[in-house]
Amino acid sequence: MFGNLGMGEMIFIGVIVLLVFGAKRLPEIGASMGKGIREFKKSINEVTGELQAPPPTQQYVPPQQPQQYAVPQPPQQYVAPPQAPQQYAAPQAPQQYSAPQQPQPYGTPAPPTPAAPAAPQDETQLPPRPPQV
Repeated sequence: MFGNLGMGEMIFIGVIVLLVFGAKRLPEIGASMGKGIREFKKSINEVTGELQAPPPTQQYVPPQQPQQYAVPQPPQQYVAPPQAPQQYAAPQAPQQYSAPQQPQPYGTPAPPTPAAPAAPQDETQLPPRPPQV
């Protein structure tokens, strides 16, 4: 019945289970195992039923025609668009444009640069030193 397990081995396994779980827990364990096996068989039967059932046929349903919408009529009275404010009305004339200076040809001297202030020559022209602490 259980492969190569004899009656002696099955009794030995039963005694070990009884010692590990106790007499009060054995009915609970058996009930939960029965529920698990029952749910497993039920799910297996559902899967095999789905695999053996022919695929459902789909019928072609033509698309619906879009509804015809009425074109809105323009208003009977003409309304002039609002006038733009004066600050945006017309662009002002651009200011005079001065052309950039042309680069000097190679070899001509560069324009003079402003002179830097001269360094003091002696200690009398230097500011006084702060006292050392």
